[in-house]
Amino acid sequence: MGIGVLLSFLSIKKINLYTKTNIFLFILFSLFIYNTLFSYSRAVWVSLFVAFLFYFIINIKNFKIQHLFVLGIVIFTIVLLFFNIESLDKRFEQLMTGNSSHRTDIWIHALDLIKQKFIIGWGINGFSIHQWKNINSIHNHTLEILFDLGIIGLLCFLFLLCLILKELIKNKDYELITILIYFFIWGNFGESIISGKTLLSSLTIFLFFVFSNRLELKERS
Repeated sequence: MGIGVLLSFLSIKKINLYTKTNIFLFILFSLFIYNTLFSYSRAVWVSLFVAFLFYFIINIKNFKIQHLFVLGIVIFTIVLLFFNIESLDKRFEQLMTGNSSHRTDIWIHALDLIKQKFIIGWGINGFSIHQWKNINSIHNHTLEILFDLGIIGLLCFLFLLCLILKELIKNKDYELITILIYFFIWGNFGESIISGKTLLSSLTIFLFFVFSNRLELKERS
C-alpha cells in the first residue's frame, strides 16, 4: 500500500478541483493512506515519512498555498486517527519506544552466522534453514544479501545501487529518487528482496523506468 500512496501523490501535478483526473487521484491517495495506516506496518510508515520528507525539502520552493492546505488536512486527519483509535495509537507507541518485534534479535543471530561464511554466504534462502525461533526471514535486505550471497553479493548490490543513483541524479529525477528512498528503507525492515514477490517485482518495474531515458535518447539520436 505504501507504494500506492507515493505513486498517487506523485501523479497529482496540481490540486485543482475542476480537474477530474486529479480528483480521482486524490481519492486514490486517500484510500491508499487509509489502507496503509490500518496495515499496521511500521516499516511502511517510516519509509513513507522519510521519502515524503526528502521530496518536500527538494521541492519546497514549488509548493503553493493550496498544496500546503491539502497537506495540512491530510496530516490533521492522520493525527486524529492515531489519537482516537487505540490499535493505531498502540502501534505508534511501539514505534516510538523502539519496539522492533524481535528484529534486533534476528539481526544479531544473522550476523553471527554471516561471520562463518562472510565471503560467499550461505546460499539463496539460507536463513530459512538457519532461522531464528521459527522465523525464516531476516527482515533486512542488506543483511539478507550478505547472508545469502556474502560480501561479494553485497558489493554487487551496492554497485547496482550506485549506478541507479548516478542515473537519477544525472537526470535530476527526484520523483524516482523519492521512490528509491522508500524501497531502500522499507527493504531494510520489511519484505525479502530475494524471495519477496511484491518487492522484487516492484523493483524490476522501477529499474525499467530508471533506465528508460537511455532508450529515449538513443531513439532521438
